[in-house]
Formats: sequence, C-alpha cells, structure tokens
Amino acid sequence: MAQYDEIVKHLMDRFADEFATLAFDTPDVKVLETLDTEQQRIKVHRNDMTFKVLYHNETVILHIEVQTHDSRDKPMPLQVLAYASELLLRHELLVYSVVLDLSPNAGQNDPGGYIYGNDVFGLQFKYQVIRLADLEGAAFLEAASVGLLPFIPLMKPPMGMNTEEWIQKCVEKTINAPVDTQTRATLLFALSTLGGLVHDPYLFQIL
Repeated sequence: MAQYDEIVKHLMDRFADEFATLAFDTPDVKVLETLDTEQQRIKVHRNDMTFKVLYHNETVILHIEVQTHDSRDKPMPLQVLAYASELLLRHELLVYSVVLDLSPNAGQNDPGGYIYGNDVFGLQFKYQVIRLADLEGAAFLEAASVGLLPFIPLMKPPMGMNTEEWIQKCVEKTINAPVDTQTRATLLFALSTLGGLVHDPYLFQIL
C-alpha cells in the first residue's frame, strides 16, 4: 500500500468535495476543512483522510480509510471503530466513516460495522464500505468528476466493452479534463499507478 499512499492522499486533499460526494452519495455536502490525521492513541495509516464537512446543513466529521487489500493487522471493523471513537472524543461531532476498497479482492467480507451485546449492554457501530469494483464506471466517467478520474479504471466497465477499450476511454477522458497541464500530468500518473492494481500497467504506458 505504501506506493499508493501519497498519490491517494494528494488526490483526496486536492479534490476533497468530490470524495465527500462519493462517500455520502449526495451533492448536498461541502468540505469545510481537512483535519490532522495524527492520533496519539492508535496507529494511523498514512493514507487516512479526515475532513470537517457540512452535510445537510450540519457540521460533521468524514473519515475515509483507503484499502488495497484486507487488513492483516486488526479486523477492519475494530480499526474503523478505533478511528471513529478517537475522532468523536477529539472533535465532539458526529463521525461518518467510510472504507474505500481499491482492489477487487478487498472488502468482500467487510461487514461494514461492529455489533455486540443486547438491550442492556453492548455497542452498535456502522460505517460505509465502498468497493470500486462494484461501481458502474460509465456513470462516473460521464459525470467527469476530475478528482475521481484516476479511480475509474478500477470500476466496472460498460457491458460489452473490453479492458483495452475501457482503459482507453479513461485515459482520453483524463487527457481532455478541464485542468492545467501540471494537474493533468498528476491525474495521468495517478491513473496509471492505481490502474496497475487491476490491469496490466503496459496498457497505460502505451496510451
């Protein structure tokens, strides 16, 4: 995961509103501030991103945890619960947590929560799991959300379209994105780097 940390963090920081829209599945959200992700009590992965956002006219915390594979340390529900608890304690705001799985094999068995106990003692904690492999890529490509372009090759291609055609459409859309030259170069680099998680990197190089 280390080789993807910086590019993912850069994209989320640069295009925070687009990732907030993806997380909440609504345009009625506005990122107010990118928050410091360093937490003293728990281990924090470098690619964690935490934002203070305005969601349906209420200020809340959005935490996004990006995964290329299933957790090999602690179970993901316990990790996300630890993050959310620390953020709730620190900011005293509602915390919405999202796990964004980049690889098709990641998150298939993620329950999206942690529950135990009964009506007297216990805990019920839920978070959203977004598996890019389950999303229809064409809809995101048509929406032209610039910050999400490098992630679209990891989504499902349109029915009947082969891998090479799909990657070509993603590359062309990125080349024609309404951004400056430096940002376009960053997006193309990110697209080929992240796309290599699923597809042959050579397909990106020749394009």
